[in-house]
Amino acid sequence: MNLTRIMKLFSLSSFLVTLFLSSTNAFFQPTMKFPATLGNKHNTSPTSLHAASTYRCFDLHISVDDMLSGVLDSSNSKLRSEVVRALGSSSSVVVGEVSVVRYSFDSRRKVRQERGGPVWNVVADVEVEGKVREKRGRVEKRQNAPKKVPPPPLPTLSVPPSSLKSVIIIGSGPAGLFAALYLSRLPHIKATLLERGQPVESRGRDIGGLIHSGTMNPESNFAFGEGGAGTWSDGKLTTRIGRNSGGVRNVLERLVGYGADESILKDGAPHLGTDNLSSVNLMQYGPVWSRRVVTGKGPTDEANGSGGGRGGVPVASYRLATDEADDGGGGKRGCYSFCMCPGGQIVPASTSEGEVVVNGMSFSRRDSRFANSAVVVNLEPGDEVLKEWNDKYGVLGGIRFQEEVRGGRGEGEI
Repeated sequence: MNLTRIMKLFSLSSFLVTLFLSSTNAFFQPTMKFPATLGNKHNTSPTSLHAASTYRCFDLHISVDDMLSGVLDSSNSKLRSEVVRALGSSSSVVVGEVSVVRYSFDSRRKVRQERGGPVWNVVADVEVEGKVREKRGRVEKRQNAPKKVPPPPLPTLSVPPSSLKSVIIIGSGPAGLFAALYLSRLPHIKATLLERGQPVESRGRDIGGLIHSGTMNPESNFAFGEGGAGTWSDGKLTTRIGRNSGGVRNVLERLVGYGADESILKDGAPHLGTDNLSSVNLMQYGPVWSRRVVTGKGPTDEANGSGGGRGGVPVASYRLATDEADDGGGGKRGCYSFCMCPGGQIVPASTSEGEVVVNGMSFSRRDSRFANSAVVVNLEPGDEVLKEWNDKYGVLGGIRFQEEVRGGRGEGEI
């Protein structure tokens, strides 16, 4: 396919895109090599393990001090001992190459009590010779795969245009972009990407006008335009759907291939920053009709979220959650922080005149004096505050309620 358009990308706030990237599970892994022995002082080196199998070890706990002292160095005994503890194997087992897949900071109360303080939680792939007892969610055998597989070359069209299947993709947010990227590699597909907003270049000027002069363009703003809402956002790449899965890994590898820092492959809370936007080749066609349509509509009818905060919070990625009794005291519902942006700023995210919606973002350095976050609580259909709207609009009552809240907070120009 002819990939002609260079455009700037996004932070992947939503990983629905993994649906389009499940065709390959090979991924790049930064590796650490060290000889490790489980009861055998004459251990062979990692490169001499000819019949090794690869196991993925979860929940390798590393203290904060050990992490700061270079736990990711190949000679560090703390990581080696954690691998040995996880495998729990006999003296005949030999450990070879270790690849760190992911690490995240865990400061939950339960962990602090059990481990004497917060820890780094590490996931690693380990080459092992010998018999290892598998434990689901703890030690799992993996299919050996090459450490790095280059992206496949773009196909050349060798079929008549009349035999191409037509697919229309609506919305150039993360889901739409990755759908287009995937479909562009299929020689029998003719894809068209539709976006209501402006190209990134002119969209940047529209956003500048919104911030500095309050001029609102309903079709080109923080929510609408090439790249989706995430193009001007915090740049977080977190997901709650299979953080260690091949599909998620593929998304991160694509970003690294287009210029993102390789640290996002291992970091449990990967972050790009609004200013670190990568480039990708994208298709451009004229309008066509199709029975196959992929939609990535983004926040067309919903608010991005509300943010607010104050200084004094350290620059770190975290999420606070609690259960609070409802007004009647008869039950509890969750309340949690959403989209914490340390060292960031609050930006206007309205998409039309007469409404007030805000969002949070931060640049890659996160060096602002402030942090911001939304605080979210769920509403149930039976809640009194929604009764009037549900009675009047039925299943659309929640959306109409949001529209009223947004409109009731704004008047006139931004």
